[in-house]
Amino acid sequence: HQEVFKRIVQSTKCLRFPPKMNQSVVDLVNQLLNREVTTRLGNRKTGIEEIKGHPWYTDAKFDWLQLEQRGLKAPYVPKIKDPLDTSNFESFPYEPPVKPYRGDNSLFADF
Repeated sequence: HQEVFKRIVQSTKCLRFPPKMNQSVVDLVNQLLNREVTTRLGNRKTGIEEIKGHPWYTDAKFDWLQLEQRGLKAPYVPKIKDPLDTSNFESFPYEPPVKPYRGDNSLFADF
């Protein structure tokens, strides 16, 4: 988990975009990942409106009302066999369950 946190914090140092990527997308991602909270896109005076007004969304004529009304179609819907199907996720090593604590519970009386 530390490695993921480290990559997030250092994202601007290690994040690389393809040369032909739309520059407004690059700008949007970089502003959303700004480490300085007070200047991060969406955290300034106008809040979410600042994100909605970003050129990438305005150039694409993104329909925020349709999004709010859940009227947009997903660009990709994975095929699943049933609600418990995990075939679209990577497998990970098995970790045995943690044994419940059986000691003195009086320590937690006022918790």
